Amino acid sequence: MAMTVDHVNTFLLASSWPAGFAFGRLAMPIFVIVLGINLARPGGQTVRYHRILSRLAVAGLLATPFHVALGGAIRGAWPLNILFTLALITAVVWGLQGSRLQQAGAWVLLLVGGMLVEYFWIGVVLGVAAWRYARRPSFPAAALGLAAMAGLSGINGNGWAWLALPLLAAATRLRLPIRRHRDVFYVYYPLHLAVLWAIRWLSA
Repeated sequence: MAMTVDHVNTFLLASSWPAGFAFGRLAMPIFVIVLGINLARPGGQTVRYHRILSRLAVAGLLATPFHVALGGAIRGAWPLNILFTLALITAVVWGLQGSRLQQAGAWVLLLVGGMLVEYFWIGVVLGVAAWRYARRPSFPAAALGLAAMAGLSGINGNGWAWLALPLLAAATRLRLPIRRHRDVFYVYYPLHLAVLWAIRWLSA
């Protein structure tokens, strides 16, 4: 909901709705932190990481033409849309659990890939911090996550993203009988951008 409101406000309303902009700031930290927590779940890591990474990459590629056409990229297709940020987090976390060479490769991937994706290094570091804290709560992991949130506030130009933290904490206390549909997000992201592009094209 936050992402959709943000994109409607950005791409159809020229960011003229302040409340929509504020609400939209919740989307990115929720996506990234939830992904980090999900990646920390034990069991079947190689298969699960490969599945998540491949689905994010495919959905990100499908969304790219619409993301670019709507003006979501600064120049050309750069930075890559948020699905590639999530894919980069997945790849970095996967590498950090491997051999020393794989861990070194993960840090290089973070440094290089962070230049190419939406929210840059801040988004990736927030995801890695969430994963680290979910695996083993510690002050360094929490401090890294809070530092990333502070950096995110700098990118956004406001502090609304911080509201995601108490919302996520409250969500851990809820047990809602909602059936989980694993692939909905992967379909919805490129589809909603395509719909927004079509609306703008038809109204031009």
